[in-house]
Amino acid sequence: MSTTASSPTPESCPAGSPSDRRWASFLARLVSIAVIGGGILFWAGCDSGGADIGTESSPSLLDIVDGHQNTLGTFKSALGAADRAEPLDDTTQTFMVFAPANTAFEPYDTEFLADSPELYGSVLDYHVVAGTAKAELESGDTFTTVQGDQVTVSGDEVEGVEVAVSAEGVNGVLHITEDLLLTNRLMTDRLQVTRATQRLHETLEGAEMLEAFADSTTAWTLFAPENSALDGTDLSGYSQDEVQQILEYHVLDALEANEALIRQQLDNTGGEFSADTRQGESVTITRDGDTVVFNDGQAILNRDQVDLRATNGIIHQIDGVLIPPSLQ
Repeated sequence: MSTTASSPTPESCPAGSPSDRRWASFLARLVSIAVIGGGILFWAGCDSGGADIGTESSPSLLDIVDGHQNTLGTFKSALGAADRAEPLDDTTQTFMVFAPANTAFEPYDTEFLADSPELYGSVLDYHVVAGTAKAELESGDTFTTVQGDQVTVSGDEVEGVEVAVSAEGVNGVLHITEDLLLTNRLMTDRLQVTRATQRLHETLEGAEMLEAFADSTTAWTLFAPENSALDGTDLSGYSQDEVQQILEYHVLDALEANEALIRQQLDNTGGEFSADTRQGESVTITRDGDTVVFNDGQAILNRDQVDLRATNGIIHQIDGVLIPPSLQ
C-alpha cells in the first residue's frame, strides 16, 4: 500500500466558506503526521477522502495512536484512563474511531474526566463504532456507537464536528476530529467538563437547579456565562430565589436557537430584537458590527464557543452575567 498525504486546496474547498475557514485554522495547528511501520494512508479534504481498509501489514488503530503523540497524545491518555485502549489493538475486530486531536481536548477538564473513568469511558465509547469502518464518509451516514447512541454525518462533519484527517489500519479507520463529540450529553454534563463553564455548573448546583438543567425533555437555548464573568459578579446580595431567577434569565425556553438563527433574526429586525426567557422577562439582543451584544453591554457572545449542542438544548458562551431588569 502506498503512503500519501494531502490537504484541502482552494479547488477542493470553496473559498471563504465556513468549511474552508475551519480547515485553514485547524490544519494550521496540526503538526505533520509521520508515517509508522507497515505504511498508512493519510488523507485530508473537504469530502474526507477515502481508501480501503488497511492490509495485513498495516498497523492497528492503537499503533496509529501510539505513533502520533503530537497529534493524538491526549486521546491516547484518555484511552488509558478509561481502560479503552486494548480493544483498538485487536486485529480480529473492525472499528471506526472518531479520535479528537490534542487541540480538541484543550477546552475540557481532562483531569476531572480522568478521575471519573466511568464518565470518560462513556464519552469515548460515543466516539467508536464497532463492526464497520467507512473510510469515505458521506452526508447522511448514520452509525450506532459502542456507547449506544447514534452519530450522523453532515457534509464534512460528524455531529457538527469537523473531520480533519483520516487514517486506515488493519482493523479499521480512524477519523481525527477537531472537537469531542458531546451532543449526546446533557447540558449539565457539558457545563461540568468544559473548563470555561465549570463555575456556572457550581452556581447551578448551589442554587439547587442542576436537576432542571439535566431534564432531557427540555429544548433550551442557554447563554452560559464563562468563569471570569461569574467570578466578577457578586451574587451574595441576592436570595436563592433571586439567583434562580438570574440563572433562568439566561435560558430561552422551548427553543434551540443556533448562532445562525440569532444572526438571521438580527438581520430581519434591523439589528435588534427581544426574546422571552424562562425567567419571564425579555433579554435584548443587538448587533454591533459583527458582535452580538446582550442588554446594552451586559454580555457579548463568544463567537469561538457557540452552538455547543446537548441532548436538551444548545449552549452559547457569553462573557458576562445577565441580570433581569426587575432585579437591577
